[in-house]
Amino acid sequence: MTMTNFSFQQPLFLLLIPLILFFLISQLKQKPSFQSFNLPENIHISKYWNLLIYLPILVLTAVAVILTLTLANPRLSDSSIVTNKSGIDIAICLDVSGSMNAVDFDSSMDDTTVQKKISTSSDLKTRLDQAKKALNDFIVKRQNDRIALIIFSGKTLNLSPPTLNHEFVLEQLKEVKIGVAGAVSTGLYDPLSSALLRLEDSNSKEKIIFLISDGAEMQKKKLPKQASGDGIKVLTPQEQIILIAKELDIKIYSLLIGSENSWIDDGRGNWIRIDHFQPGTLEQLSTESGGRLIENVSKDNFNLTAFHQDLDKKVKTKFTGQKDINYTNFRSQLIIVSIILLVLACISETVLRLNK
Repeated sequence: MTMTNFSFQQPLFLLLIPLILFFLISQLKQKPSFQSFNLPENIHISKYWNLLIYLPILVLTAVAVILTLTLANPRLSDSSIVTNKSGIDIAICLDVSGSMNAVDFDSSMDDTTVQKKISTSSDLKTRLDQAKKALNDFIVKRQNDRIALIIFSGKTLNLSPPTLNHEFVLEQLKEVKIGVAGAVSTGLYDPLSSALLRLEDSNSKEKIIFLISDGAEMQKKKLPKQASGDGIKVLTPQEQIILIAKELDIKIYSLLIGSENSWIDDGRGNWIRIDHFQPGTLEQLSTESGGRLIENVSKDNFNLTAFHQDLDKKVKTKFTGQKDINYTNFRSQLIIVSIILLVLACISETVLRLNK
């Protein structure tokens, strides 16, 4: 169900409007500086035309009122209320590092064949293109699940909290591109930590992290030490993430994007082979946290049927009263109207002075 409401974000500014109107009334009571239009005696006009002498003050008052409304920030809110949904919470972590701009080819193709295909093809699909298509189809099919979207590269960006408003998540996904998350390097530690924090306080009985990447070693972090039978053990980033995931009962499923025959444009029109395909880290995170690694190497269409079947078997939580609000603001339109009225006030003032 969708509801549309009108409101002001800063309604206290509306208290200025009575003061503006009081000023207008006081000005109208005074004798105007322009008594009438200076027209030839043989030309007679209606007495109502002389009311135009009040036009400048009226227009300026309107401008003041509109600017006050602009400060109050009027807006329309579309509230989508979703009830009677039973599902799970899924935090999507999407890799947008530079290597996701690579194009993967079948391992049987030699360099000459690859270069020929690159030069003749006008629609090469990058790893990110494939990942976004797979995620779009995935989100559409998970109608009853709350989905969060996190992207990462040099830094981590939380684009959406867990929500049933999948249209909003899909809109955010559509705008994702290489470079929006900072540097082109890959670091899995921060986005997975962010996903764990997102899901930690969730009331869902089942919580899943869906990691999509071409695989990379985690960025080095200074991590706490853990006591063991043989002394003190320093936890690796993978081990710490797995430990926390197990404690929170959050399983990590990973979709491995890419192949060993990967090529990328170096930015100068030259295509070079890259070695940035490391399934080991993703496999460890997935299997040891209770999830699994989904391998779809060099395929345009990812088969996530088995993944969907796993998720469908999870214990569902009933989500009620979920409310997602999208706001439409009118500040820019009000400012444009104010500028037009100011121009009109200047013109009317000039005309009146010329006819004084």
